[in-house]
Amino acid sequence: MAKKVTSTETPEVVPGKTKAPKIVKADVIEEAEIIEEPTALVELRQEYGLKLANEKVDLHVMTYTPYFKQLVDLETEMSQLLVKEVNAETEKEAKELRKKYSAIRIAAEKQKKADKAEINLEGGFLDKVNKRIEEGAKAKEAQCEEIETMMQKQEEARKDALKNERKQALDEYGYDTDFLNLSDMTVESFDRLLAKAKELHEAVQEKSEREQAEQAEKDRLRARKEARVKELALIGLFFNSDLGGYEGTSGFVGLGAVEGQDEENFTRTYEAIEKVYLDAKQAEEDRLAAEKEKAERITNRINAITKLGLVYNTSTETYEGYGQAITLSNVQGLEAQDFTDTFAVIKSVVDKKKADDKKAEEERNKKEEETRKENERLRKEKEAKEKAELEAKQKAEREAKAAAAAPDVDKLRALYKVLKDLSLPEMVTVEGKAALETIKQGLEIVKTGIANEAKKLL
Repeated sequence: MAKKVTSTETPEVVPGKTKAPKIVKADVIEEAEIIEEPTALVELRQEYGLKLANEKVDLHVMTYTPYFKQLVDLETEMSQLLVKEVNAETEKEAKELRKKYSAIRIAAEKQKKADKAEINLEGGFLDKVNKRIEEGAKAKEAQCEEIETMMQKQEEARKDALKNERKQALDEYGYDTDFLNLSDMTVESFDRLLAKAKELHEAVQEKSEREQAEQAEKDRLRARKEARVKELALIGLFFNSDLGGYEGTSGFVGLGAVEGQDEENFTRTYEAIEKVYLDAKQAEEDRLAAEKEKAERITNRINAITKLGLVYNTSTETYEGYGQAITLSNVQGLEAQDFTDTFAVIKSVVDKKKADDKKAEEERNKKEEETRKENERLRKEKEAKEKAELEAKQKAEREAKAAAAAPDVDKLRALYKVLKDLSLPEMVTVEGKAALETIKQGLEIVKTGIANEAKKLL
């Protein structure tokens, strides 16, 4: 019986060669002859030999070399099978050979699972061992580090408190402390820095107050100038860059006076110009009012003249009508009383002319109405006579026609009486009654036609 090798024993390994076991179970390998290691295992040994202990590599090589050996042993059968003619026998041989390859693959897979399960157990054990060691060491490390850094932390806390205290003192004066090492600065150095910060702060504050006062004065003068410019605009004075001041029809005020003159002098200058402006404004308003009154007066005169019926002649610039005339210049230029007198004369003549024309128109209309009525009377008499003659003629024609058609009318009347007195049979069936009803309707239509035709013969 050959010696058995398990996963806990170290097999004998010859460089480039390994004892080839026969596969019995996944975890039991029988010792066999020394064989060459497969090329794939040699390459893997070179790749992982530096990462794993040689003993472990040798063990894995020992375990999996037989599988490679069996694959090599089957190559002869495979080569012979490939050159054979395909028939029922070769199909059977291919099936058996396939089962051998499958058995090698399945056995290697089982071996791999068993080996990996053992490796995983070892790895879990190592993780837990290391975790216990790590937990015990870290707790003690933290305690030692706390003692080790206690004085350093106390010093850092003292420096932080000192830095905050000094920063607060400098912040009161707006001093920038971003790039200052306040915690390591000596007391003397900090006192000098604080005094400098206070001095700079007071200087800046004094400058700011001075600038604010200057700005306030500038704002006051600007507001005063703006107010004066608005006041000058109210009396018609506006800036003229060529003259360097504010100019208008009522006067002139230089830019220097607007910007620098005191209130009393400026008020005196403004009031003098304002008086001129207001007087000119009043005079202009009076002129415009007079022009408006004159325009309204002329409009009223023209309206009165055109209302009389006089029409403007552009070629003669005269209002003419009813034998009267008045020039446009007189309409525009006559004094009130003169125009009133002239208008009264024209109106009296025009009114008389209109009255005469109206009377003549009424007489003419009256005569035309009388003529119209007489013509209407004669027309109606003629129409009545013609109508009577026509009716008499038509009556005579009807009587002659009736006399000529009398025998035919009698015949139609006799026929109508026969149809009217006609005795119809009594029907029993539904169809017979329907037929009889149709006949009755036809007889009614015939009788109506006979009656109408008889009337035409009358």
